[in-house]
Formats: sequence, structure tokens, C-alpha cells
Amino acid sequence: MQKNNTSGPSHKALISGGLCLVALLIVMGCGSLERFTESSNTAEAPANTTAPSTETNTAETATQTATLGNCANDYYPINSGADNYKVTGAAPGSYTLTQKLNDPNSFSETRAFDSGVNVTTNWICDADGLRNAQYGNNISVENAAFDMETLESKGLTIPRELSVGKAWDATYKVRVKGQAGGMNLGSDGDVVVRNKVVSLNDKVSAGGKEYEAAKIDTEIVINLTMGGQKVPGMTIKGTNWFAKGVGLVKQEVRSPYGAQGVELTSAN
Repeated sequence: MQKNNTSGPSHKALISGGLCLVALLIVMGCGSLERFTESSNTAEAPANTTAPSTETNTAETATQTATLGNCANDYYPINSGADNYKVTGAAPGSYTLTQKLNDPNSFSETRAFDSGVNVTTNWICDADGLRNAQYGNNISVENAAFDMETLESKGLTIPRELSVGKAWDATYKVRVKGQAGGMNLGSDGDVVVRNKVVSLNDKVSAGGKEYEAAKIDTEIVINLTMGGQKVPGMTIKGTNWFAKGVGLVKQEVRSPYGAQGVELTSAN
């Protein structure tokens, strides 16, 4: 009987390619999010000749912040509806992003791609900011499925406060299991996501609109082992633009598998 050699070059190529897909999706992990609670510009208010009360507006803002708790973030506000994104480059398409606030210290989000890929991740919120607690999770495509289990995570994805030159990391210990082309795949390793703020008022165009956004450069380094042998490492570089009160409006990603672009086309 022929043995199933899981350490062979073809298996390494499959898992490396699959991890590229995972990484490209998770670099989008800073997805567009709007406010979880309603804001005054989500629906037209009735005509009122009385000037708005500053005290009332302040109280409403305080109530919204209290509801969101540690998950409140100007550059990554949580949306109760769905946001739509266009993907360009090596694998063009689109996806819809939805989120759910679980409690003041956590929320979850799902990206549904038009290609059939679905990604669901959980986030942790604390006084310092937000962290995507799972690097990848339940990623499925035609003839292939990957589950990147996060064994341990620390650091931040989006800090509560941003300033030019500020840098931070998020690190993950992961275990990958899956199937591709009828073969079982498995691997363990580390993922490091490094971020640095380049600008807080960069002018950027996305979805036919102009935004003033924080520009953040990101580098993702993935190192894995499979069957006791190292899988070829991967470094992915990208730039994200976050607009206050909107979230991610544009993204550019560069990896060994090509360039990818993402931009917000509509927010609900």
C-alpha cells in the first residue's frame, strides 16, 4: 500500500498556498466597522427649529460608549448592519462584512466572499484597544477547507489611541488543520503582525468617496512546521487606511502570491 507522505513537496505547496489565502483574509481582519448603536446620520431626523442640545448629544455619546464598553474605538467602530467591499488584484471579487457585539469586552464578525469563502473571527476588547483573538478560523473554498486554530494570542490589532509613529504587535501561536485536493494537512507555528502609524490625516479615495484617514503600515510574518519540517516561511506587507467613525476604507496587500486591494463600496 502506498504511504501518504504528508511532508512531500506537493503537500507543502498546498498548505503554503492555503496559508497565503488565510493570511490575505486575516490581513483584512481590520475590516470596516461602523457604530453598533444608531447614530444621528443613519436616518433623517424630523425637522426641528430648536437647536440641538449639547448636553443631550454628550449624554447620547456617553450612553453609546458605555454600551460598547472597551469595544468602543473611533477608528474601528462596530456596525449593526452590513458593509460591502470590493477586492481587486490577484483574486478579484467582493465581500460583505457583518458584526455582532457579544458583550462590552468582545465582539464577532463574519466576512462572506462572493467566491464562497466565509471567515468568522472573534475579537477581544480591553482598555488598551482591540485584538483579533483568532488568527484565521473556519476558512472554506471549493475543494479545500482550512481551520487555523489559535492556541495563544497577545498584543493589539487596533489600539484605542493612535499617533504618528506609534508601533505595536500582535502575536499568535497557531495550529492548522485541513484538506486540499483530497489530502489531509496539518501544521503548527507562529504568526507575528507588526503595525506602525504613518499618518493620521492621509487623503484617500475609496468607492467613489474621499476620506481623511489614518494610514497604517502592516507586516505579517508566518513561520510553520509540518511533520517536524519547516514549511517555507511567508512575509506579507500591507497598508490600511482607517477613517474615524467609518473604519477600514482602503487596503493594499503585497505577498509572494501577488498584490491585492480592498476598498469600501457601501456602508449600512
